[in-house]
Amino acid sequence: MRDSWMSDPNGVALVVRDVQRKLGIDTPKRGDGVSIGVQNIEGLPTRFDWPRWDVRAADIGGRAFWLGLALAGVVLGAPWLDRAAARAGVPASSARRQSPGLRLGWLDRLLSPLRRTALGGLYAAELSLVLRQRRRWWWLALLVAFVLQVFAAPKGLLAGVLLAWLLPLDIHSRSALRERESDTAALLFTAVGIRWRLLSVRIAVGLTPAWAATLPAMLRLSEDAPMAALATLVCGASVALWGLASATVARSPRLYELAMLLLAYVSIQGALALNPLDDPLTTLGWHAALLPAALLALAVGWPRLARAG
Repeated sequence: MRDSWMSDPNGVALVVRDVQRKLGIDTPKRGDGVSIGVQNIEGLPTRFDWPRWDVRAADIGGRAFWLGLALAGVVLGAPWLDRAAARAGVPASSARRQSPGLRLGWLDRLLSPLRRTALGGLYAAELSLVLRQRRRWWWLALLVAFVLQVFAAPKGLLAGVLLAWLLPLDIHSRSALRERESDTAALLFTAVGIRWRLLSVRIAVGLTPAWAATLPAMLRLSEDAPMAALATLVCGASVALWGLASATVARSPRLYELAMLLLAYVSIQGALALNPLDDPLTTLGWHAALLPAALLALAVGWPRLARAG
């Protein structure tokens, strides 16, 4: 594997091989490899100069082989996409037989006082709608996130926080687009003052899972690291508001979903993007500074989205 021109498909073995040669390691032992996707460096890393990487022509040919193989797979699989999409559709008769969602009686009892007012009733209806659609595995994953936030070491705690923000990803990315996707905008937005009332409720519904899902972490951090707890609170607000803002501007959930997955990945590696633990003051400052931009995007994009409907 170290000298084969084909090497491994993703090319990591090439990097490992040439780094080891640069360091003069002839017989690698445990700990001499390269870690990608797992943050397992304890203490300060060892640095060395590597100003130039001379890749062999044979290695480039090997990478081209694997790239061509992947492209060939895409071309061969493309004709089956339409067939797969057609088979994935749910017939109308089957859709009518499906369950409307989980009962969640505890949620009804919790939200019952809010239903006494018009705005509170709208919030309760919106929150019930998005939570009853959750599958049982979703609630189990949320429980895992809670356990990590309460009992895990700092790295596990961060993983629990990131998982808690990723679980309601579709709530944040699709809530603003619900009327467009269900073709109900023309009816809903005829009500007087509904645009801004609905937007305020959507913001509140987005903030609810972003904050509630990380509440164990914030309570745990509030005692020993209050700045990290505050950074978690502000990051949660940023996650929710930028989901709505991105949907109103891009009119698609994909941009926000891809951005969140990327930010979560680099954050678990130690970047400060969605990491309120390592340097909470910096993370707090960046998210607090960008929150007005999200609110401005909502103020501009939401009326246009409502009119377009």
